Amino acid sequence: MTPVLRLLNTRDLCHYKGVKLRAGQLEMARIKDFHSKLKHQQVTNQDAADYYGIPLALFESQLQR
Repeated sequence: MTPVLRLLNTRDLCHYKGVKLRAGQLEMARIKDFHSKLKHQQVTNQDAADYYGIPLALFESQLQR
């Protein structure tokens, strides 16, 4: 089964990294900077997987734990 492209929120990143909300917000900003996105633009799970340098399927499987 191939992973579905979806939007991420800060809480998803908090869960993935095991950090508090503010650290998740900073991580979201780093991902947006990495992909040259503006503040109002959304981050997808594919953007985050690219940022971390891992396959999308692995990123999604770690979010679902």
